[in-house]
Amino acid sequence: MKLITNTAKAISSTLIETQSFAVHPHIQTVRSVLAIGNYEAPEASVNLPTDEGLLMAVEDVVKNTKTPTLKYIFLIGIGGSNLGTKAIYEAMFLTRDVVGKTYPKIIFVDTNNSALLESYLTLLKSLEDPDEYLLISISKSGGTTETIANTEIFLATVAQKWSSRPERLIIISDSRSPYLEMAQTIGAHCLTIPPQVGGRYSVFSAVGLVPLALAGLDIQELRRGAETMATTCSHPEVSQNPAATSALIQVQAYRAGKNIHDLFIFNSELESLGKWWRQLLGESVGKSVPNTSPVETVGIMPTVSIGSTDLHSVGQLYLGGPNDKITTFLSVKSKATDIPIPFKRTFPKLLPMINNRTTGSIMDAILEGTKVAYNENNRLFMEIQLDGLSLYELGAFMQFKMIETMYTARILGVNPFDQPNVESYKVKTKQILETKNNSPT
Repeated sequence: MKLITNTAKAISSTLIETQSFAVHPHIQTVRSVLAIGNYEAPEASVNLPTDEGLLMAVEDVVKNTKTPTLKYIFLIGIGGSNLGTKAIYEAMFLTRDVVGKTYPKIIFVDTNNSALLESYLTLLKSLEDPDEYLLISISKSGGTTETIANTEIFLATVAQKWSSRPERLIIISDSRSPYLEMAQTIGAHCLTIPPQVGGRYSVFSAVGLVPLALAGLDIQELRRGAETMATTCSHPEVSQNPAATSALIQVQAYRAGKNIHDLFIFNSELESLGKWWRQLLGESVGKSVPNTSPVETVGIMPTVSIGSTDLHSVGQLYLGGPNDKITTFLSVKSKATDIPIPFKRTFPKLLPMINNRTTGSIMDAILEGTKVAYNENNRLFMEIQLDGLSLYELGAFMQFKMIETMYTARILGVNPFDQPNVESYKVKTKQILETKNNSPT
């Protein structure tokens, strides 16, 4: 993975030298957490890729639940409980799942959408044997309304068809969660999330590793990429630390009035990776600064665009509208497949410049043309290139973004690890449901 900065148009070229002091204490914190290697600090998610006990626990559960006839893994979770897994799964298997019946597949069950749930349950009921499915229910708190409701619906469907099958159920939750305690009493497989590791930082915990390993992906490669990037992103020299560099640029852009950060992805199979990052940045940075009067709030709005599709929908806005955004272009350097334009064309007089080209070279030209247009219109951007679409590179990118987000939030003076306003909607939802339950019919 390579970070390329392009700051000459909108941010002083001396930014890194003059602003390094703002990020140095937070680099030292991450370095200390990595050196200690435990889960006591809020930044403890950086230690997940090197946790051998975690790996052994994951491999044990996979060994005891993955059957030769396994077809569908129903992953029941929402937000941080499924976005990271979905990002990696789709990056690696989206094209595979389009063209053939290769198993096992992961079905992501997040919100309480009745139409989608009905289709998932129909699929579950169509199976002939319990060995053909697995249920994975993930809730960090153990009390996520959408997750618990969906889990109950799936378990009732299983019981109706095959009777209770706790051996086909995996529960992943906080080690102190009552959900975990109840799951253990019914004989389900149970795995824990360290208390200090929040949902949006949990992809390298059992949350991501279990379903990805069950789907046949090499989680060791994913961990290796993340481990290498944690070392790189804790380098004390900011100029050699991509997470610190990009965090400083992002903060400087925000302070210059660019409160929108667009991740412009030029590989559409990475769209869910963008949605994972959107939660990571949005929940980590959008909040009140403590001890300020009047109350000061900060927030960088994360948006996700797909190239070249969205150049035909919002490109005009990005290039001709308000200059209130910083963009990060994300692309994959090497391509697994590349389709040539036919030598004998049906419409040879149209676009002769595509003769003897490939789809990959066209997309490369579109990305280069987009960057030129951004420069000419004084639009600030950075670029991230993945060397290939591999688990190693995905692990590196996700670790980079998590550490970058930690640095960004700390520089802005907010806690990267809480989400007090998200909790408020959860509390209100439960109060409304409780009121309706207690209302006379």
